[in-house]
Amino acid sequence: MKTKTSDEAEGLKKLLQQEKCKSRQLEKALRRSEEKYREIFEIITDIHFSASPDGRIIDISPSVLSSFPYRREDLIGKSLPDFFLNSSERSVFLSQLRDDGRIADFEFQSEGPDERIHHYRIKASRKPCRGRQKIRVTGLIRDVTAQKEAE
Repeated sequence: MKTKTSDEAEGLKKLLQQEKCKSRQLEKALRRSEEKYREIFEIITDIHFSASPDGRIIDISPSVLSSFPYRREDLIGKSLPDFFLNSSERSVFLSQLRDDGRIADFEFQSEGPDERIHHYRIKASRKPCRGRQKIRVTGLIRDVTAQKEAE
C-alpha cells in the first residue's frame, strides 16, 4: 500500500523527469539556433559588426578577411571610426549615429596596411542589448572599392 509521502515523492520524481526532458529540448533548440546564426554570420559577404556606442568593435564577421585588409582578431577591441581616413567622416558618422540612432549608406575611405585606399559603405543603428540597459551598435559594411574605381 502506498502512502501519501510515497505518492508525493513519485509525483515529484515524474515532474523532475519532465523538467529534465524540457531542459534537454530547450538546449537542443538553443544549439540549433546558435549553429544557424553562426552559419549565417560566417557566410555573409558583407561585414557584419557589433560595437560599443563609441564605435569600439565587439565582434565582426569572418567575411572581414575578404573585404578589409585586416584580420578579424586585429580589429576586435579597436575603434571602427579610427579606420576612417578622413577625420571629418569620423565626426559625421559618430554624431549622426548618436543623434539619429542610425546611419545608412554612409561612405568612408580607409587606408590599408598595403597603403591602398579602400572605399566602404556602412549601415548601422544603435540598439539596446537584450535584457540590459546598455546600447550596442550593429551594422553592415560593404566594400565598394571596385565600384568607385570603375566610376
